Amino acid sequence: MAWRIATDKMRQAKMFCATAMQRRMDQQKMYRRLYRLKMKHGIYPTKIEDFKVIKGDLVEIIRGRDEGKQGRVKRVLRQSETAIVEGLNLRYGRGQAGDKQSKMKESPILLKNLALVDEDTGIPTPIDWKYQQLQSDKDRYHRVRQSIVSGEIIPTSKLAKPQRKLKECHPSKDTPPSWARARSWIGPW
Repeated sequence: MAWRIATDKMRQAKMFCATAMQRRMDQQKMYRRLYRLKMKHGIYPTKIEDFKVIKGDLVEIIRGRDEGKQGRVKRVLRQSETAIVEGLNLRYGRGQAGDKQSKMKESPILLKNLALVDEDTGIPTPIDWKYQQLQSDKDRYHRVRQSIVSGEIIPTSKLAKPQRKLKECHPSKDTPPSWARARSWIGPW
């Protein structure tokens, strides 16, 4: 099923490629990534809506060198099914071009090696997806993560929500808002 979804996405992406050779190269790249996930790590691609770990969550490493340590997720890399956790899985990285010293950098960890930590109890917990009613509209529901250990709903971090910056109006090139709101045409009605 997951392979079929990935190949469908690849077929949809065909229209953005300029030549047949580029399409073939993109196809090979996609298949290599899927093969690496399956054969090396034993996982299949996850749908975006099924990702249990998001930016800002408190997680614990359950397998690997830093097993048992907890930290906050800085970034989730969806294509490679990995996450970067603050202060964990440190590796030596190269410094700046003129700097000869190497620096410790966080490297990605597979999502299957992370467990979400319940904020109330402080222990790793599996989660269950529930549908909760919206406070503003009683007819609508939204999907939330619920801790199995404590039964509490795990809130979405403010860091996970996209931060959008509104562009400032250029004084000479953009139409001022007051001019845009002014009625300039009176119709037949």
